[in-house]
Amino acid sequence: MTSTPPRDVSPSEILAGQHPRRACFEETSRDGVLHIIESFQEGKILFTESTLLTGTAAAMKFGGRGEPAAKHWVKEYNEQKAWSRRAFQLYERGKDYSQTISSDSIRGELAPVPNAIIEETVLRGLLNVRRECPREYSRLPMKLDGLAPILGISIRQIEFVLSVLAEEGLVEAPSLSGAADSGETICITSLGVRTLEGSRPKTSVQNHSIQQLSTIDAPPEADRQNHDVAISFAGEQRDLAESIAHALTRESISVFYDGFEKTTLWGRNLHDHLQDVYQQATFCVMIISKEYASKVWPNHERKAAQARAMRESREYILPIRVDDTLISGLLETVGYVQYPQTSVEEIAEMVIAKLNGITAGRWE
Repeated sequence: MTSTPPRDVSPSEILAGQHPRRACFEETSRDGVLHIIESFQEGKILFTESTLLTGTAAAMKFGGRGEPAAKHWVKEYNEQKAWSRRAFQLYERGKDYSQTISSDSIRGELAPVPNAIIEETVLRGLLNVRRECPREYSRLPMKLDGLAPILGISIRQIEFVLSVLAEEGLVEAPSLSGAADSGETICITSLGVRTLEGSRPKTSVQNHSIQQLSTIDAPPEADRQNHDVAISFAGEQRDLAESIAHALTRESISVFYDGFEKTTLWGRNLHDHLQDVYQQATFCVMIISKEYASKVWPNHERKAAQARAMRESREYILPIRVDDTLISGLLETVGYVQYPQTSVEEIAEMVIAKLNGITAGRWE
């Protein structure tokens, strides 16, 4: 663990390149490389920023360079997000901002982010700086490139939005060529302030969740909604579970997949928490394998799911078999799908059909 510095720094010092007070944690496991930053002010945690690069994604991105290169990249990537979130005050106090970078992200299979969201985020960040530093904001360097990983977009998209906002008279900059990452002075205009606080939609990066290379925000426990789907699996089938999770989230399905919940699960009583998850989810997708049958945590999840299934008048467990292993308490007569004979896309479509059946008041 590392922490810096011994005192709080001002917003203008942060924009000048200084890091605010923080504590950093790293963890490397079979699941991938995890980097966590806790950002502090006056001795209290403002927010937590975490990035998990999955093992499969790390292998795709770094190949033979291996773990050291992956750890260095995740560290810099997560630090850039945390610095930008703090510098432009794009956070909610006490919130966990958790992001998983999967193989889908590395392949570039990202859902598009509406320009309205990008515009709102840029304007909100610039307005926060102007309010915090009203005398000096027009001279402060504004490195907006850190907003790209927060939103899960490219720097080019940030620069495009800046050019549009400048044409509309909402921002001013000496030059927009490379302005996003060059530290140019970029200011929100009075028209920009009135537009943002008047007619602009109140959707912002604080509460926008993007399922891609983006931030996957973990909401406070009191605000957490039950998941549509909980995925139960053994570690050997993580790539399959992750692919299903991303296929569903791309369709705006709420999914409990532990790779999305690293920060949330950290320090929790997992026995109680996971039992709650599987008791409350609408469906449980259970990936059955010989490893699943023999491991402690998958069996705990299975028992929680089966207890829930006994109370239902409909199917709850949706089993996927990767081999012919029999699972205690799961009848051989229960319908299942076989992987890889059934593709990830087909599995996702079938799950969505089940959910639609409930919404329509009928059982599929």
